[in-house]
Amino acid sequence: ADALLLAVRNSEQLDEVLFGEDGVAATLQPGAVVILTSTVGTEAVPATAARLAGHGVGLVDAPLSGGPVRAGQGDLLIVVGAAPGHLEKARPVLGLLASTLTIVGDKPGDGQ
Repeated sequence: ADALLLAVRNSEQLDEVLFGEDGVAATLQPGAVVILTSTVGTEAVPATAARLAGHGVGLVDAPLSGGPVRAGQGDLLIVVGAAPGHLEKARPVLGLLASTLTIVGDKPGDGQ
């Protein structure tokens, strides 16, 4: 996959899904991006981005708001913090979900 859309409850789940025993980070191809749609805290996101970078994978910090009905309509508000190159890779996915895409910074953690 070129992009992994990820929604988790907290930083512990984020770590487990990406780097746990069956973590997906090791299976992603270099150049892929993880689009994190959850609010997990400003401390967890930069650390996760650094670990993903070790796999050649980017992190797009993109917490969303709007709920399932609006998600189905592509009418979510998404606040993004990501390196410009990673954001461009994620933009086709984000464009399907968001009616409002607000870029607040150029590094993971800014979106939190």
